[in-house]
Amino acid sequence: MVIESKRGISHIEFIFSLLIFLAFIGVALFFFAPRGTTNVVENTLDYTYDAVLNKGSVEIHEYGVKLDQDALSSNNVDIVSVSIDDFQGNVRVEDLNGNVLDSRREGDMVYIAHGGNDFVYLMISEEFIERSLTGSGVVSEDYYEVSSLISGKVLSVKKINDLEDSYESDYDSLKKDIRLPAIIDFGFLLDFKDFNDGDVSADREDRKEEVFSKTGRLEILKEGGDREFGTLTVRVW
Repeated sequence: MVIESKRGISHIEFIFSLLIFLAFIGVALFFFAPRGTTNVVENTLDYTYDAVLNKGSVEIHEYGVKLDQDALSSNNVDIVSVSIDDFQGNVRVEDLNGNVLDSRREGDMVYIAHGGNDFVYLMISEEFIERSLTGSGVVSEDYYEVSSLISGKVLSVKKINDLEDSYESDYDSLKKDIRLPAIIDFGFLLDFKDFNDGDVSADREDRKEEVFSKTGRLEILKEGGDREFGTLTVRVW
């Protein structure tokens, strides 16, 4: 009876060991199968898209300014001065139709040739090219009211071109800069053919067949200061 009991216990131990071994093999296959790499790539797509978007964007501050045309006209004021405290960057002023008005900046003062407009947009960004307005302006807060302020980022053609140059000249350093895993590769395309300026593309010859991509329709700041909409596509593999 004792011998039969020992044999039964040994048989159970063998089955138990076999189950542990099979479980170990299953875990190994789960973590080291090729599908694991695919999951990593797919999960990295949103991060990579955001990284390219952040690297390629520029900040814009946009002030809405109401002008008192009755007061300006009665005093024959053609150039009005608007005070904007503590700002950095260049100035661009547009009317409600998007027409650019002559302006210039002196310290915290922005001088605007208002052209009879009741409302203008005063925009500030490092990438704007300032116009060379001549003539003196009247400094008085009685002629205007800053009614709103919107701050945000838009995709910059200049910054995307710079990103493309970094991609082509030192791809590995760019990957480290945006903190991509070594096993991940990426490329991007900024398509703005709608306004006849071509596109910006960065891609690699060793791109694999299985590629994940994300596309967004975004506002783009062109190098001349105009804004249009284009499509940014980011690919990872």
